[in-house]
Amino acid sequence: MNDNDSFEFIQAGYVIYNYFDEKPMFSDRIKVIGQEMLKFLLENHFINDLNQRQKMLLINFCVSEMLYNNQALFENREVAIHTVVSLPIIITSFIGNDSDKILSVLLEMLDIFDFLLENKNYKYSQYVSDKIILLQNDITPALENFFSKSTKNEIAQLSYKISVYSLRFGFKNQWFVTNEGEVNLNYFRDIYPSIFKLITYLIDIINIQETIVNSYQRELFCFNLIGIMFRNITNTSIDRVNISVNFSATPITNDMMIAMLKSHINHASVDFACTDKIADIYLSDMIDDDVLGEQVIWKKPPTLSDWTALGELIVKIKKMKSVK
Repeated sequence: MNDNDSFEFIQAGYVIYNYFDEKPMFSDRIKVIGQEMLKFLLENHFINDLNQRQKMLLINFCVSEMLYNNQALFENREVAIHTVVSLPIIITSFIGNDSDKILSVLLEMLDIFDFLLENKNYKYSQYVSDKIILLQNDITPALENFFSKSTKNEIAQLSYKISVYSLRFGFKNQWFVTNEGEVNLNYFRDIYPSIFKLITYLIDIINIQETIVNSYQRELFCFNLIGIMFRNITNTSIDRVNISVNFSATPITNDMMIAMLKSHINHASVDFACTDKIADIYLSDMIDDDVLGEQVIWKKPPTLSDWTALGELIVKIKKMKSVK
């Protein structure tokens, strides 16, 4: 980090104090201006009211640099975000700088840390917008092919969100706390193996423009990309496994078994049906020679090992489908 770079100092200060859950000693003046900033941002829907402690911390670091190191913060810096609203005089009278630059710096910082909401009150600079459009054009065909049942408008919104996040992710400097990138994706790899083939392809496209996804940050990037695409994922039949339930007791038994299965296997893109012999897995208390899929036999209440074996079979089938 450059010691003279106020922009990086704000990021470093926020990350360090937020990570160790410490409260820096800001002056009363900074706190008053920060509260007014927070109020303004909420009223204009730049941010929501979640995680206000973290947002207040970031805003106070910004205010501190605006008050005491404004030359390093504002000079020779291209504005990445332009706004169509202005800060109220109660804020600008305290800081005494160009209100548009003050708000642009603040919004850019909020954007870097994923706090900034989509809003008609701001737009990205031409340089940033051009990069977003270029990346959109590159990744849209892959998204259209993968989410073939989504509308063009849905794909356009998705490609825009991924492009904006990808550029934002690139702003994060190498000194960021390494633990931020330590996320466990094994669950998603098991239930959505095809998604990781798509994400790998997207990362390759993104990195052609500019290498922004470093190896130690890749898991975090993948995790957040899944979050952006999650609605599209759950609205499709990606890596879906069908389980047919057919126990010999009574039809009510099948309904009870399906209810039990759903309580144990959820959010895994698995469908259940009764007495359907055309399924990926046929779950019953007796073997049926006419069934083509995998057969699982439970003659008594399932044990932990039975549940584990079923889960492993579901994952195996998902991975086999993703290879086709």
